Amino acid sequence: MSEVIRLKNVKKHYSMSDFVVKALDGVDLIINQGEFTSIIGPSGSGKSTIMNIIGCLDVLSSGEYYLVGENVAKLSERKLSDVRNKKIGFVFKSYNLLSNMTALENVMLAGKYARISTKECKEKAIESLQQVGLEDRMYHKPNELSGGQQQRVAFARALFSSPQLLLADEPTGNLDSKTSKEILNLLTELNNKGMTIVLVTHDLDIASYSKRRIEMLDGLIVRDILRGDE
Repeated sequence: MSEVIRLKNVKKHYSMSDFVVKALDGVDLIINQGEFTSIIGPSGSGKSTIMNIIGCLDVLSSGEYYLVGENVAKLSERKLSDVRNKKIGFVFKSYNLLSNMTALENVMLAGKYARISTKECKEKAIESLQQVGLEDRMYHKPNELSGGQQQRVAFARALFSSPQLLLADEPTGNLDSKTSKEILNLLTELNNKGMTIVLVTHDLDIASYSKRRIEMLDGLIVRDILRGDE
């Protein structure tokens, strides 16, 4: 099984006025292709920092980070942007949809920097919406969609470029329990089709949907648990 993520002694330190905040303090982690992994921990544990590192949204202070075999820790910002656009799909708590655009147009925005024709861009956006079961809502604007449907549009946008990694940061944070379950079932379906998923959450019940759970505290991984090994 091929590696998607490899972190080697990763540290992320922030210098404050008279002390250093060790957000990550020597993290080693391997996530293989096709895994569904949750990262869980209380506020200040380092889970958001590790997500930002994995998503190439922040740079590490020291250590190594390999994404699909490439040492992204040494890439320029321009190349990191290319990695984010092509290799990683992002879903956040807030849907980040443009209110004046339809679901289809919002997903097509993901192809803005891709050098493909408008026709191909539209075709890929439709395929992405079909993946998340929203083919009958593609011409609706966000205010015509439920919260769960809006989050599905965000998932479709994340899937547009056929990423090798899907990062979901508290994706059910703005949803009720019933809709949250629908979104978590969608994550499970995507994983069953081979998608590598990293889910960041503070909620143990949400983390239970993943096959592997990474628990963090004080910038370190304190437990690494496979489902069934608890």
